[in-house]
Amino acid sequence: SFLLACGTFVFCLDRQQLDGSVNIQYVAPPQIWGTLNDVWDSSLQSFNKENLDKLLKMVSGDKASSTTNMSKLESLATSNVTALEMRNFAVGKNAGEDISVVLGEKTWTVCYLSKSKTGDVILTLFLDGNANAVRTRRFCFSSFPDITASAASVTYPANMYGTSYMRSAYLSNGGAYAKSGSEMVTSTIPEREFYFFTKEDYGFLPYVVTPRQVSWQENGQYAKTQLGLSYNLSNENWTQDKNSMPTGFSVNYAGKEGNDRWADDYVWLPSLTEIGYNDSHMGIWELSVEQRSGVENYYSWTRSASPYNGSVYAINYFGNNCMYYAANTANLLYRPAFHLNLTAAANAAN
Repeated sequence: SFLLACGTFVFCLDRQQLDGSVNIQYVAPPQIWGTLNDVWDSSLQSFNKENLDKLLKMVSGDKASSTTNMSKLESLATSNVTALEMRNFAVGKNAGEDISVVLGEKTWTVCYLSKSKTGDVILTLFLDGNANAVRTRRFCFSSFPDITASAASVTYPANMYGTSYMRSAYLSNGGAYAKSGSEMVTSTIPEREFYFFTKEDYGFLPYVVTPRQVSWQENGQYAKTQLGLSYNLSNENWTQDKNSMPTGFSVNYAGKEGNDRWADDYVWLPSLTEIGYNDSHMGIWELSVEQRSGVENYYSWTRSASPYNGSVYAINYFGNNCMYYAANTANLLYRPAFHLNLTAAANAAN
């Protein structure tokens, strides 16, 4: 269903309860103004064409856009469309309203329209800061404390996202993580919170694109110039080629073993440069304050490494001037993101 509340358009794709997952109940915002059938049919494990068409119209601002007419979306995605630009569209919603999507029983805010390296149109979604999945889940970034972890001699820095316990276990991606600055172990029982997006069982995996296929996550995120910070930040780009990157890092993890593991994840933490931290530094996605905002009095992890004592950047709950950094073992909320393949979804719906 779709819900319109507090200046945000909420579009429901799916409310499936995942077997074996934590039972998260979606609580609708106040002031419900309308309803619409689901876009994703959990029983058939397929898209509902009629409702997917409505989503395509909203994110393109074009009444003619549909699963059989992707031309406007193809054109827009070539040059990328930010949340700010989509906020100003007025097809299927009012201008000035953000778009949110309910999928896998979680509410996601629509951030960015772009293309994958294979030319598919992708829509980037960021877990809503007020969703119950956020309210009830607080975890550390790393499995071990190390305030000297950014030293060049450390093989696996405690604040290096690619080898963090966060991406391996808490975000349901599985695989190895750093147990210490010198040892990797396998996550045998990853969290099931995001299995809908990372496992084949639920039928949705073919419609998720990994960062490995996204050029603006491979390289080009530099907080020093894009956010006005003193340094560029490690973990923001997955490239291992230091020579392709500018100077201006306090420490650069490019080239370190495991630094780019997150490039193959289906669900991942966004970077500070993607999110931004106020209306003057809106980040690549150009989010609204409401999109950045979260649960009162709590902070949420980003994947961006802070240059200070092995810490990690986080954003606070009020969404404006919200930059903060925390010890890598602090228990903070987490708000991951993923890329929805609209081209594959449209083809499947037809």
